[in-house]
Amino acid sequence: LELADPPSDGISAIKFSPLAPNLLLASSWDGFLRVYDVGVNVMKNTFNTKCAALDCCFSNSSQVFASSIDGSIKRF
Repeated sequence: LELADPPSDGISAIKFSPLAPNLLLASSWDGFLRVYDVGVNVMKNTFNTKCAALDCCFSNSSQVFASSIDGSIKRF
C-alpha cells in the first residue's frame, strides 16, 4: 500500500496504534508527524515539531508523542 501524502523527507519511525490498528503514525526528517488511516488511505492529521522528528509513539488513539533532534519531546 502506498500512502497518500507521504512525508517529503526520510521517515525516521512508524508505529501502529495499539488501540486503533488502522491508525499509523510516522515521524520524519521534514519535522512533521503524520497520522494516517490506512483502512481508507487518508492522512488524518499532521503535527509540526519544528525540527527533524526522530521517533514517535501513541499514548492513546488521540494523543501522540515525538522526540526531535533538538532533544525535545512533544505531546500532540
